[in-house]
Amino acid sequence: MAALHRKLALLATAIMAVVLAGTAITLITWQRHDLIEGVDAALRREADTAQAMLVSDTFVADNSGEDRGVQIVGPNGSVIAASTTLAGQPPLAPIPTSRDKIATLRLPIDDDSFRLLSRRVDLPSGVDTVHVIETLSDVHDSVRTLTESLLITFPPVLALLAVLTWWLIGRTLRPVAAAAQRQERFVADASHELRTPLARARTRLDVDIAHPEGVDLSETATAVAGELAEMDRLITDLLFLARHDATASPQTDEVRDLDDVVFAEASALRADTPRLSIDTSAVTAARVRGRIGELTRVVRNVLDNARRHAASRVGIALAESAHGVTLTVDDDGPGIPPDQREEVFGRFVRLDPVRTPGPGHPGLGLAIAHDIVVSHGGSIAIADSPWGGGRVVITLPGVASP
Repeated sequence: MAALHRKLALLATAIMAVVLAGTAITLITWQRHDLIEGVDAALRREADTAQAMLVSDTFVADNSGEDRGVQIVGPNGSVIAASTTLAGQPPLAPIPTSRDKIATLRLPIDDDSFRLLSRRVDLPSGVDTVHVIETLSDVHDSVRTLTESLLITFPPVLALLAVLTWWLIGRTLRPVAAAAQRQERFVADASHELRTPLARARTRLDVDIAHPEGVDLSETATAVAGELAEMDRLITDLLFLARHDATASPQTDEVRDLDDVVFAEASALRADTPRLSIDTSAVTAARVRGRIGELTRVVRNVLDNARRHAASRVGIALAESAHGVTLTVDDDGPGIPPDQREEVFGRFVRLDPVRTPGPGHPGLGLAIAHDIVVSHGGSIAIADSPWGGGRVVITLPGVASP
C-alpha cells in the first residue's frame, strides 16, 4: 500500500505539474498576443494619420518619440520622408500587394525587435508606401516579467500541491489499507480454521487406513461427521460475514416479540446442556423492529458463548423501557478482563486459554452478534456478572423508539 501511495502521489504531482506548466504557457502566450494586438492597433492609427497627411500633401513626420517611427517611400522606391528615428534608413519593406501588411523585424537602430506595418497608398502620381514601426521592448519586458513571476511561484505552488496531494491520497488510502489488512487477516484465519477440522478428520482416516486391524468404523464415522459439522458451521458463519460486509442489510418494519425468541433459544440450550441451570425468570415481554432471523442468531450466539464458559448456570434477563430493549446474559465462568472486552467482538479473536474458544468455536459468535446488533441500530458490550463471570448486555431500539 505504501508503494501504491507513492506511485499515486507521484502521478498526481506529475499531472499537476503538466497542468500548471500548460496554464503558465497559455497565460504567457495570451498576454504576448494581447499586447502585440495593442501595438498593431496603434500602428494602424498612426498609419491612418500618415496616410491622411500624405493624401492632403501635408505630411509632417512625428519626431516626438524614439519607440515609434514613420517612413514614406515614393513610387520610385526612394524614401521621401522619415521621422528622426528612421532618418537615413533605406526602405523598410517592399510595396505591399494588399492594403496593409504587418511583420516583425530587427533594425540597426535598436537591439530589440520592431513591429512593422506597411500600407499601400494609391495616389494619382503613383503608389506610395507608408511604413510605421513601433518597438516591442515593452511587450518583451512585460512578458519577461510575467515569465519570471511564474517561474518563481511555480516550484512552491507545485510543492504545496504535492504535499496536499500526498496527504489526501494517504487519507483516502488509509481505510482501504486497513480494510485490506483486515481482509488478509480474515482470509488467513478462515483458512487456518477450515484446515484444522479437515486436518483432524484426515489424520483420523490416515491412522485407520494405516492400522485397519484396530479400526472402530462407528467411532471413526462419528468423529469425521463431527469435524464435517464443525466445517459446515464455520463455512455458514463465513458466508454470513461475507454477505454482511459486501451489502448493507435492508431496513425492515417487521415487529417481533423478542421474548419468544429468547424463550425458544433458552429451551434449546437446556436440552443441549443439561448440566447448566438456565434461569429465564427475568425475561419479560419486549418487542423489537428488525430481521427476526438475524436477531435469533444474536440470541443463539450470546447464549452459546455463555454456555461454553459457564461453570453451572446461565441467567437471562429481558426488559423493555423508554430507552429501548435490553437483553442481559450472565454466566458464572471466569469472566473477561476489562482491557479485553472490546477485543472479544473481533473475528477469530484468541484471548487467554480460559476463555479461548475450543474446537468447533473459532471465535466468530460474538463478532457476528456485534455486526447484527450494530446494523439494527443497537449496541453490545461486556460487563461483570454479579455471579463473578461475564455479562453480555445488548441494547436494541424498541418499537416505540423513533
